[in-house]
Amino acid sequence: MEAKKEMKDMNLLEAMEHIVALAKGSGLSNEFYNKADEYICFIADKLQLSKRQCVMLALFVDKSDNRSILASDIAEFLQCTTIQIIKCMNDVDELVCREYIIKRKDDRQLSFRVPIDVIEALRNNEAFVVEAKTNLSATELMMELETVFEMRKDKELSYEQTASKIQCLLEHNTHLEFSRRLKGYT
Repeated sequence: MEAKKEMKDMNLLEAMEHIVALAKGSGLSNEFYNKADEYICFIADKLQLSKRQCVMLALFVDKSDNRSILASDIAEFLQCTTIQIIKCMNDVDELVCREYIIKRKDDRQLSFRVPIDVIEALRNNEAFVVEAKTNLSATELMMELETVFEMRKDKELSYEQTASKIQCLLEHNTHLEFSRRLKGYT
């Protein structure tokens, strides 16, 4: 009964903290998943993620002070092979798709970071949801476009992600002549 009361009062960061503590040196063994199950399920229900996605998110959030998290960093923490982390990349890609983490891919390596907006949502015990940028002024739209292009320059967005973000910005700001004109060219 005490554990249930504890879970009822739990927040997302506390659940992640438990997962990370149990994961350290575990190699993501079945024993780890059994011990961490109630915390993983708590996050899975709250964020609508799979169990493995919850574990990977917790591990990335734990390293969120680093703007260049490598698979080998996670593997070292878990005391497993980098290959084992690579096997989790479909789950990591889903986190990237939902923008819980950002993937940076350059010629030499693949790295990740956790956006500050995600940290803020988790601090507030909320799921992170990408909000559409609507009713922007022309200046605000240009600043948002600049952010998208900077992320692309920093290799944090693929061509497809960049095009999608630009398309979304234009579609949600058709009150601006600039957006209407650009939409006319597509």
